[in-house]
Amino acid sequence: MPIAKKYLDTFYVLNRTNRTVTLGDLVNLSVPPRGRVDLLTVPRVTKEKINQSSDLQTAVRIGQLKIIKANVCRSSRPKREKQAILSDTDIACQALALAEQVQCDVQESEDAPHTLTLITVTEDYTATDNYQVILADATSNAVEVTLPTADDREGQIFIVKRINNTGYNVTISPNGTETIDQEDCFVLTVGQTAIDMISDGSNWHVI
Repeated sequence: MPIAKKYLDTFYVLNRTNRTVTLGDLVNLSVPPRGRVDLLTVPRVTKEKINQSSDLQTAVRIGQLKIIKANVCRSSRPKREKQAILSDTDIACQALALAEQVQCDVQESEDAPHTLTLITVTEDYTATDNYQVILADATSNAVEVTLPTADDREGQIFIVKRINNTGYNVTISPNGTETIDQEDCFVLTVGQTAIDMISDGSNWHVI
């Protein structure tokens, strides 16, 4: 049976940056700089949309947003009734709390410093396995980030983010004749935008 909404105390996102973060696939929801938004109070935003939002997953993965959730399960029954068989609602509530705890533990593991390595580049750069997150600074000139070959790198992920807004482009190019989503290259023209890519062993795919 559906989880009663009263058991979900909070489910909101916190913007860690000084810029507005827009989640286009969450009905064009914008999170203000250093602000927080209770997702479940926004019209047309459901738990299903939250779970399926690739924009939200990307923003959390690169550290722009942080999801904060807490479940509060309370019973007003006298203590002598607590030994009775649990109702479907009680079981569902406990299951939700356990699932949220597991997800929080996983998130803490994903946020650990050793999970991703970071480099900032100001000129053309060829990516290596040493750094999975590449911040491209195009303040003074155009920057091209060339990915390593996708061959023998199945499952490898690279994230390239443009960190400023200037007249110079940030271009992401695959190795040789390989492609990114069947394209020869991708260009980031707007500041604070990013692209996540994964290798299938032959080419790169945007995720």
